[in-house]
Amino acid sequence: MARKPRIHFAGALYHVICRGNQGQSIFKNDRDPERYLGDDEFVEGVEQQESNRAERQIVEISWAEIRDRVYKQFGLPASAVLHRGRAREVVRVRRVMASLGRELGGLTNHALAKELQLEAMVLSRDLGKLAEELPSNPELRGVVETLCDSLRKGRRLKRSIRFA
Repeated sequence: MARKPRIHFAGALYHVICRGNQGQSIFKNDRDPERYLGDDEFVEGVEQQESNRAERQIVEISWAEIRDRVYKQFGLPASAVLHRGRAREVVRVRRVMASLGRELGGLTNHALAKELQLEAMVLSRDLGKLAEELPSNPELRGVVETLCDSLRKGRRLKRSIRFA
């Protein structure tokens, strides 16, 4: 049985693993990995994205707190969001909840998919669509930033080795 195709979206970071046979080195010197990745400009861009990613602050917050705050912000009942509603606003709310769960709560896509009653592949695609939509939709971007700030305020940072 063939594997499912990978999901790709613009602006995503991908973890590439290269290994030699039986643990042998695949690079002869320190410059080879950079040549493998591409030109210096590309490598600097990836390093910049990683440094921005490291600045994320995961706080001690429960999924229930995130979920309830999003419901209140958008004025939707839980039943409309969790029972597979397909209206545009409901889909957008699920995307925002998933994004906040990852950014603030440090939840994995698998855990978020379980909470939102979605497949992990669908959730990944939705997060990619939200990332594409935020730059062009200042109103939605403002709502997400306001939610992030209000949920993060006064909370302790959570220790995590996920982004170490």
